[in-house]
Amino acid sequence: VEVVRLVPHQPDFDGAGHTVSYFVVTRAYAGFLGLFGSVTGDIADVTVTDFTIDATSSKLIYAGGLAGHTTGSITGCAVQGDITVRSTASTVYVGLLAGFAASYTTSTMTLSEFVSSEVRDSYGAGTIDAAAKHFLYAGGLLGKAYNIVIADSHAVAAITATADLYRVYAGGL
Repeated sequence: VEVVRLVPHQPDFDGAGHTVSYFVVTRAYAGFLGLFGSVTGDIADVTVTDFTIDATSSKLIYAGGLAGHTTGSITGCAVQGDITVRSTASTVYVGLLAGFAASYTTSTMTLSEFVSSEVRDSYGAGTIDAAAKHFLYAGGLLGKAYNIVIADSHAVAAITATADLYRVYAGGL
């Protein structure tokens, strides 16, 4: 008889219930702004409080308290802080938790091979003041979600959003 033990999935970054406080981002560097700029793995069980992101760039901006851009899952995370971002020549994705959360597909992928990333048991609170030359995506939790499952999560946010040439997409989550 063969015994198979299932091991629960371990996140790539496990905050183990710790809190990161008072970090400040004031330069746009490569346009990926947050505790993590761009993440391809999963993040779990971390709280980020009293953060400030205040940056202006002529490039595309992804900004979030936890991550600017992510293609992994976020579970049991909370953020509280303030984001002020401006792109003088491009598009902005900004959310208190993450600016852009996505699960990508390939042209050869079958439906059974696709596994969606998730944002689960997470929370965002704070303010967003954002401006873009082109499109602006802003949300209390996520700026833009693409092929993402969002469950048992919420946000409390005050959002001010403007775009010079095209559209603003803003929402509570």
